[in-house]
Order: sequence, then C-alpha cells, then structure tokens
Amino acid sequence: MREVYRALDKRLERTVAVKVLPVEVSANAERKQRFAREARTISALNHPNICALYDVGSQDGIEYLVLEYVEGETLGKRLEKGLLPTEVLLRHGIEIADALEKAHRNGVIHRDLKPANIMLTKSGAKLLDFGLAKWNAAGASEEETLKTLTRGGTKLTNEEPHSIRVPFRCERGCRDRPRRNPCPSRAHRPWR
Repeated sequence: MREVYRALDKRLERTVAVKVLPVEVSANAERKQRFAREARTISALNHPNICALYDVGSQDGIEYLVLEYVEGETLGKRLEKGLLPTEVLLRHGIEIADALEKAHRNGVIHRDLKPANIMLTKSGAKLLDFGLAKWNAAGASEEETLKTLTRGGTKLTNEEPHSIRVPFRCERGCRDRPRRNPCPSRAHRPWR
C-alpha cells in the first residue's frame, strides 16, 4: 500500500508527486525492498513517455519518492467515457509501446501494465508505477527470465481481475452489444 500526494518543490518551484511508503508498511522488508527497486528502475529509464524520478529518501522512518507530476486522466477513467478516436488511440498506443521498448531494452519488465497505470496528458501518454517491475538479467533466455520473475501462486496486483466494457457498434449502428452477438438480428458484421 502506497500513498501519492501532490506537492510543491520549493527549491525548483514546480509541482511534483510524492509517493510515500507508510511507516506501518515500511516494517515489511519485502515491501521496502520493492519500493527501493521501483526507485532504481525508474531512475534507469529516461524516456518522454515514462514518469521521471526526481528524488528518493527517508524522513522519520517514512520512505518516499519524488516523481514528475503528470497532469491528466488515466486511460481507465478515459475509457469509462467511451472509445478513443482512432488517431488518438494509435498515437497513445505508439507512445506506450515506445516506452515499453525503452524499458525492455534496459532489461526492465513492467509487469503491471493496465489502464490505471497509463496517464493521458496534453502532450501524450505516460507510463506510471514501476512498483512490480523486475530487472531481466542481461543475456538470460526467455525461460530463465520467466522463472526469476514469477513464482507459483504470486499475486502481482492488489486489484481483482476485471475487464473494461468497451462500447461496440455494428455497421447498422446497434450499440453496446457483446462482440459475439453484436445486434439482435445477428445479421450485422462488426464495424471497426
């Protein structure tokens, strides 16, 4: 469990995000180690579509990260309003794929890619939250990497599995029907 606050960096006069690991959680060595790993991971990735790390530290037993403040809305919130226009979808998809490519080239596997961890801003999409990320050993095979990144029965996120309901329309305009039966007459092909 981590908390994120909006704050003002008085030295540089800029808004930042401060991610805090509360004292009660800091006692857990594994969580504290994961928090430190997140800091190392983000600091190794310099990319316009990955949230930047400005500082890391500890104050009165509270571990914290000072991150770039990303103003916008998450992809998850945006999808609740409906589909993205095709050109916007493609632009953001390319930006996130570019960010993931940068991470993968640096040996980082995000492992928590979901709409809530993608922020849509005026200048583009930003990939957030590397808390579950793992480093891939250089030169390791895909099989070796998978063995070191996962273990049986491990729950990678604190959220329950879910899916986002995306509005759907067939060629005749029927809306919000499941893909396998896009309209009542079953006569219409899906419109993309």
